[in-house]
Amino acid sequence: MTDLEITRLCAEAMDLCEDEQTTRTISYREEGHIWIRHEADAIGKMYHPLHDDAQAMALVKKFHIQLDKTLRTPDDPYGQWIASKTDKWVSEPTDDLNRAICECVAKMQAAKVAP
Repeated sequence: MTDLEITRLCAEAMDLCEDEQTTRTISYREEGHIWIRHEADAIGKMYHPLHDDAQAMALVKKFHIQLDKTLRTPDDPYGQWIASKTDKWVSEPTDDLNRAICECVAKMQAAKVAP
């Protein structure tokens, strides 16, 4: 998945995307950023949990994501982050905690909307 796909799926999981009952509009930007604006709010806000720690933590809290690290080795002295929600949705090991969280939620959301 691209950064933009991951971010869009996370926004959908957080109910930030446009639907029939809201006046939200959404536009896509480069580098995994999504701009969300409510009709009554001229300013809007950027949604980018891949880069925003608070937005990534909101995903952890809402979906009760489990965070783990791989074992440290001489080749990888810090280990890698892994985010999971049961054994069904697990991120790939990565140095980036936000990416692990977002990837896990994106996989959950993609499975939810898949036919």
